[in-house]
This record gives sequence, structure tokens and C-alpha cells, in this order.
Amino acid sequence: GEISNAAGISCQLFLQAGIVYTFTLYDANGNQLNQASYVGGGNASNPTLSVATITSLRAVAKAAGLVVLTDGYYAAGDGGAGIYWYNAADTTSTDNGGTIIVASDGGRWYLIYSGQINVKQFGAYGDGTHDDTASCTAAAGVLTLGGDLFFPEATDYLITAQVPLLANTHAKGYGATIKVASTTPFTGGAFTTTAANVTVEGFAFDLGFTRCPTYSSYPTIQNCGVSGTSGATNLKVINCQFSNLYTVTIQYYTADT
Repeated sequence: GEISNAAGISCQLFLQAGIVYTFTLYDANGNQLNQASYVGGGNASNPTLSVATITSLRAVAKAAGLVVLTDGYYAAGDGGAGIYWYNAADTTSTDNGGTIIVASDGGRWYLIYSGQINVKQFGAYGDGTHDDTASCTAAAGVLTLGGDLFFPEATDYLITAQVPLLANTHAKGYGATIKVASTTPFTGGAFTTTAANVTVEGFAFDLGFTRCPTYSSYPTIQNCGVSGTSGATNLKVINCQFSNLYTVTIQYYTADT
């Protein structure tokens, strides 16, 4: 890609050393497709180091002021790249696989982000083969104050259990498919919430059933796309597609209005 001005002319961009810059790519309709952050070239006060993966990051020796750039999560270019800083004040936090990485020497490396969490920075593969449930759930769990949960464009994010969304979470997945494994059916939705102000936008859902099973009574709602229950309010599902469903696409019930 390239950077162009309003007239479409290619331009150079000069980044100030030690400053984090975030670049967001949108399609013609304003839907977010990707986002990446970069640090301007390091200096003596804010040195930077580039490593290939999260495994490499865990081998980096802690050093005051050091900023580390990863090229990917498992491999360079896999969509899980990030920028981390060493937090010398933290000696006890648990490694959550994404925003806090504990190195082999005990150093805590903190992901630099602003309001948006990328599930690939928590180890989601998005290849339709690996089970991404734990990675997506861990990423969603970081948004305790709300924010965007971003699923980069990918073949399939395979899940085998529900992914809970917290209050004020906006899950975005234009170009991303949530694929539910039919071998492990669960009650309710792939995305589920009991909280307020949750939005799910831009996903394709493959709910795992190529044919409807035979049943003699009203079936349990299994493997639907989105479910809001037990007090969920203001749940929004926008521009989503659903295929291979068992009973319903969206489940929503609550005692509140």
C-alpha cells in the first residue's frame, strides 16, 4: 500500500521518534478493514527493538524505556503484530496472552493500544482449522470499560463455545467469518451477552448445521449467531449474514425493556 493525499498523489510520511502512530484502513463505505500501529524510529531515551513473534518477545531481557515491535504473533505477517513496552512497576500480573506478556525473566510487556483489541494479537488464527475460542474470549475479556473488538479479515474464526461480550463492546468483523464447529453444539449464540450496549457488526456466521436435525418437540436454541439474555439491553446486530443455522439466527430475551 501507499500513503496518498486528498488528490491521490503519493506522499512520504515522516514519523517522530518514540511516538506511536496508529493507521486504520477503511473500505469505500467507511467499514474498518484493518488497523496497525507503529513506533517512530527509536533514540537513546526511547530505544526500540524488533522481534518476529510473541515467543521471541518472551525471550527479550527487560530494560527500562525499551519498546519492542513484534512482526506477528506466531509468524511474521500473520496479523498479530503489536508494540509493547516494559512496565517495571508491574511484577505480579498474569500473562493474558495479549495485552500483558510475561517474559522468561519475569518482565511484564504491555501492548500499546487505544480502545481497540485485535483478536489476532491474542493468538487467534482465523484459518478455520485451529480453535480460536480461547483467544477470542480472552481478547473480549480485556474490554472491561468497553471498546472495539476487531476481527481482521480472515477465512474462518473457528469456535467451539460461546464468546461472551462485555458492556459497551463493539465487535467488528467485515470480511471475517465466525464458524461454529457442529461437532460441539452449545446452547445460545456464538457471541453472547448479558450486558448493555453491545454491537455486533459486519460478520458472516456459519453456524455449523448443513441439515436440520429431526426433533419431536420445540428444539433447544443451539448455535445461533448472537444471543442477548438475562438483562442484556440495547443489543444491535448490523450487516451480518447467517448460514447453516439450526433454529434461529439471533436470540434475544430479557426481563428489561
